[in-house]
Amino acid sequence: MILIGNKSDLETERIITKVRAIEFAEQHNVNYIETSALHNINVGEAIESLLDSVMDHLEVNLSKPNQNPVKLLNDQIARDLMETNRTKPVPKKSYCCSY
Repeated sequence: MILIGNKSDLETERIITKVRAIEFAEQHNVNYIETSALHNINVGEAIESLLDSVMDHLEVNLSKPNQNPVKLLNDQIARDLMETNRTKPVPKKSYCCSY
């Protein structure tokens, strides 16, 4: 997991300071990067950072005997999805787009 601050080109509309975002990322032991799709700043770097994190995670799991890293990752994703679905509020039915 990485923390991405998007729309870094809109500095005057910033809600979270860069310092606070960095502190949050450090507290949760994740990488932090700010991006701007408008000016193509750090977009590729953010993706590379995420992929590097995934590869590091897989390499750690490869070093453990008798563990398939792909299965471990799939199992973790399944657990995360189940947890999200348990805590996710039930959406109210909307008719705004019915024709």
